[in-house]
Amino acid sequence: MLGGRSAARAAAVGASAALLAATAVAALLVGEYPVPWRELVRALAAPGGEPGSVGFIVWELRVPRLAAGAAAGAVFAAAGAVLQVAWGSRAVDVRLLGMGGGAVLGAVLAGPVGQAGPGERAAAAVAGALAAGAVVTAVLRRLGSGWGPAGRAVVGASVDGVLTAAAVGAAVRAAGGWEAAWPGLAWVAVGTLSGALGQALVLGVLCVAAVAAVLVLSGAGGPGGGPWAAVVPAAVLCGLGTAVAGPLLLAGLPGAVVGGWIGRGRPVRSVAAAVPAGACTVLVADVVLRSAGEWAEPAVGLATGAVGVSVLVAVAAVERAARARRSEPREAVR
Repeated sequence: MLGGRSAARAAAVGASAALLAATAVAALLVGEYPVPWRELVRALAAPGGEPGSVGFIVWELRVPRLAAGAAAGAVFAAAGAVLQVAWGSRAVDVRLLGMGGGAVLGAVLAGPVGQAGPGERAAAAVAGALAAGAVVTAVLRRLGSGWGPAGRAVVGASVDGVLTAAAVGAAVRAAGGWEAAWPGLAWVAVGTLSGALGQALVLGVLCVAAVAAVLVLSGAGGPGGGPWAAVVPAAVLCGLGTAVAGPLLLAGLPGAVVGGWIGRGRPVRSVAAAVPAGACTVLVADVVLRSAGEWAEPAVGLATGAVGVSVLVAVAAVERAARARRSEPREAVR
């Protein structure tokens, strides 16, 4: 039995890597202007090109978009894995602790992409995620364990929704009205991959560095120590992911659950396994929707949210059944 489970986990790791590679290639091929694979190879071999050329489309649009999707999915999943290990539950995500709403509010207050640099936006998003995560963690710890995963999710998601609504209001005020703000509201409300394409590569590097730092800390014995110890690393990861792609709805939850299963709850293994799975979640949603039509921009965040909600419901049901089984012997003794 144990050997079979280990083989299944190893197969899942291989499948995640293969799917990530295939999805990355597809992300460069599909879109409003499909690129034949032979032309893609030539474009990748010779960076640059005139506006409208295949080289321009690949290097100026699709490579940054690929970087944004992979980086955002990876850090959101890594943050979810850190939180799930700390809380001892798979039904935990940055959006369920208010961090996503706090991060996007901070990013909006920092200013539009053209006015605020990547470092400034990332720092503001991290600060917002940290403040929101600390407040929600304090509230949940005070409420105690009696609330369970479902109760924690309701509290955290409510705070996250309030902060996201505040970010939408701030964006509308900054733009001078709904009409002027409308094109960018999808990024604020649910997240998109085109909101910060000009900063995607820089922010992507920061995301990679943050994941590496979390892996090093986890290997050295942190960020263990319970929910409080996980607030800072999760907030940093969430803030960077939000700066590059907005608060993609529950984008990290599926990858974090997969990572926790592969890593058996061990911090380093769980985070490392969650990274490719999280990147796949976002990139697959983007590729499928861009292949289907032009409504892909707002739908990316909505698609990750739909998948994340399905995973959350399934995980909550499994954990509820496990708690019920553990309580049966106690009731029998009584």
